[in-house]
Amino acid sequence: MLNEQKNSTSVNVALNKPAYVQDPYRPGNDRYDASNAVDGRKSDLSVRVNLGSIHSIHHITIYFRTDNNLREFYVLAKYILGFSVYVSNTTDRLQGTLCYKDDNFTILTIPVVFTTTCAVHGQYIIYYNERLTGMNFPRGYTDYVISDLCKWEVYACDQGSFGGDCSETCGHCRDIDQCSVINGTCLTGCVAGYQRGVCKSPCQYGFFGPDCADRCYDTCDGCNNINGSCDFGCKPGWQGYECQDVNVAFNKPAYMHSNWDGDTYDASNVVDGRKSDLTWHGGQCAVSYDTRTATWWVNMTSIHSIHHITIYFSIKKEPWGPSNDRTRFPLGFSVYVSNTTDRLQGTLCYKDNNFTRATIPAVFTTTCPVHGQYVIFYNEREPGVTYPDEYSDYVNSDLCEVEVYGECSLFLEVSLE
Repeated sequence: MLNEQKNSTSVNVALNKPAYVQDPYRPGNDRYDASNAVDGRKSDLSVRVNLGSIHSIHHITIYFRTDNNLREFYVLAKYILGFSVYVSNTTDRLQGTLCYKDDNFTILTIPVVFTTTCAVHGQYIIYYNERLTGMNFPRGYTDYVISDLCKWEVYACDQGSFGGDCSETCGHCRDIDQCSVINGTCLTGCVAGYQRGVCKSPCQYGFFGPDCADRCYDTCDGCNNINGSCDFGCKPGWQGYECQDVNVAFNKPAYMHSNWDGDTYDASNVVDGRKSDLTWHGGQCAVSYDTRTATWWVNMTSIHSIHHITIYFSIKKEPWGPSNDRTRFPLGFSVYVSNTTDRLQGTLCYKDNNFTRATIPAVFTTTCPVHGQYVIFYNEREPGVTYPDEYSDYVNSDLCEVEVYGECSLFLEVSLE
């Protein structure tokens, strides 16, 4: 019969499942029914149990008939020698996996209770033996075979567990029922975000997806190991959900009127991608003298189709806001896009007429869908002009970063004759 035995993590999944025997000894007699694993003699025979669904099998135990007498068992053993055990997803053993084939037992060495480890997945457990005509069998084998089985037990780990006592947890297998019960290997691979045989290691930097087989965009500073999105930010010069928006001003030539203290606060600091320290003395910003007019520009070296521009102001050491003295200086600033260094030959993208020291942001973005080669920051405090009370008397180009996002555009000059 299909007996129940169970520990805390594995179970006999054959218990009370449908069973079949080829050529039963006494058809219709429950005493010799397939569920008891006892049948009549035959030149080849098969007994199988249907587990009802595919299971992650660990080991199979067979109890042979003894009639409670070892002498009787040794008489019956010669009919058992040469048996095989298969696991299959169908009733055809040849479509499954051969778990065990007896080539060594004798009537004196074959055990009354036989156990074999068979770390496979399947629905049918099939016991098979044969004495086919024309084949030579070892001495001691009978001319016919029987399946004198009293019971068998098929132990499987609970879904998602493996190991000798099924106490270990499977990793992030693509199919949780395809986790090897022996070593936890995910037989059909890993879900998105994990790699290696047991699928417990997250993707390495720069990879994502099932089995970590996909590469992150080169423009990502690493990426989400599940879906590849650039959750950890973009590399310098890039922006957007997948870091595909390019900063066309990155590392391009820059100029600033009235530069203060040489290379330390040079105009090029504003397009070098560094913006972790926006303080005045952080070494990542451009600083100019306070004058009546302030000009800073970047030459993108060719005409681009611009979408938006982002400016990071220098915040000195105090928190940005009305108590920070630096917020007075950028008030009233303008942003232009031009094909020359002359702002007046270009397009005015933005002119501040509304910000106050309390409302001007430390990071400012304006949309400017135009074409141009130069982005120009400009501000002024002209003599004889009345400015709002919060405005400073002089202006400067204290900027830490300017990012210009857009695409390259190709312009062809056609000569008409």
